[in-house]
Amino acid sequence: IALSKVITFIASLEKWRDITPMKTPRSTGFSFIFKNKIYICGGYTGDKKRSKNIEMYDPIKNYW
Repeated sequence: IALSKVITFIASLEKWRDITPMKTPRSTGFSFIFKNKIYICGGYTGDKKRSKNIEMYDPIKNYW
């Protein structure tokens, strides 16, 4: 199942919260943090095709 929903952990509050959904639903991608931004790479889209896209999330702007 490919999802666009994203949940992040706020360490200072010790709580999980929803953030703005990704533009492209995906599953089995991988993520990393670089310079305070979250990057989601690859995975499979809702039509079960392999994605080569990378999305970047800016937590200050709450925008992908």
